[in-house]
Amino acid sequence: MNSTQKSFPYVASQEALRILQRDLKEARACLRAKAYKASLVMYGSVLECAVYNYLQFDEQVALAAYDRRFPRRKPMREWTLNELLEVAEEMKLFSSEILRLSGGIREYRNLVHPAVELRKRIKPTKRRAEIARDALRLALQALDEAYREIPTELYVIDIQGIGGVQISSPPEVTRAVRELASPRGIIINHIPTLAQLDHLVHNPPRKAVIFNGHGELVPVPSSWRTDWRSFFVSLGEKVRDFGWIYVSLAGYPFWWYTRDSQPVACRGDGLNAFLSVANATANCMTAGGVRLTDDGLAALRNFNIQTGIHSVVSRCATWTGIKPIKIFLEGSSGFGASAVRIGRGSFLHIGYMPQDLDADRNSGLADRSRGRLAVAFALNIYS
Repeated sequence: MNSTQKSFPYVASQEALRILQRDLKEARACLRAKAYKASLVMYGSVLECAVYNYLQFDEQVALAAYDRRFPRRKPMREWTLNELLEVAEEMKLFSSEILRLSGGIREYRNLVHPAVELRKRIKPTKRRAEIARDALRLALQALDEAYREIPTELYVIDIQGIGGVQISSPPEVTRAVRELASPRGIIINHIPTLAQLDHLVHNPPRKAVIFNGHGELVPVPSSWRTDWRSFFVSLGEKVRDFGWIYVSLAGYPFWWYTRDSQPVACRGDGLNAFLSVANATANCMTAGGVRLTDDGLAALRNFNIQTGIHSVVSRCATWTGIKPIKIFLEGSSGFGASAVRIGRGSFLHIGYMPQDLDADRNSGLADRSRGRLAVAFALNIYS
């Protein structure tokens, strides 16, 4: 099991992700060094942390499952590994084989207490360490699969009466998303009013893909008054905590906000407010030539897209404090289209502006083209 290949997509906290990847690496190192007791304890630690973080993501279901198993509820942060595994069993996250093997990891983890080794006569051996390693691999695979199986819905922000910046017609973006995603059986939700946008943010679905059809302009519901910064931070929190993919289709993300039809500039502070939940910043002002990466080509092939890619992107992104997890358009000046991880979710930036699409700039074709690219890239971030 290679720690560099484990992304733990259900983990929201950067610190928890760091701990998981560190402990997994150390467990493998201990096994190679024949430090079997240490490896057993570390594998148990990774299992406990991973299950806990998954249950946090599905908290309401996990709490209900806990109530069915135990007579008195206590805060999730106080659940023992045994309780975490019982809740996972109640939620049918693990097969009976994984539960049996995970029970062994739980026993081995208790070797951190010297009295347990003496009382239960569990001798740390290479074989037991390898069993724990293989059991953990199965458990982590099951959690990854459970996360992937959560249905994904698409939402297009296309507020009636509000135009776009670097997008001429938000309804054309909605049209493109429907045309590309509907044949695949993906549920598409149109957000045509500020009230519905407000409801979406206050009642966030899990693993939603949010397309901002207004380009650089972000509509802000009235409940936030003129406090665009808090609204942008709230959007970032939804990405981090609920696994959203937030997609900016054009230009410099979050450069403008509006509550009606009059854009007000936030400039670069807008994107940085959004990224602050990941302790990151970005600059998307640089223009540059780009090329399709292998991931970009694969995304286009998956959706049979033949056209719409141009060699110049006016708003290439450079990221600070965060690295792209998937790059679709890459150049020497930055990334024309790339996705960065924010907790459980990600942010997809596509930096095309109308002047980058000379043949289409005076029609809705440019907006439809970018809408199609946004769907293809967004739905291939985790492939």
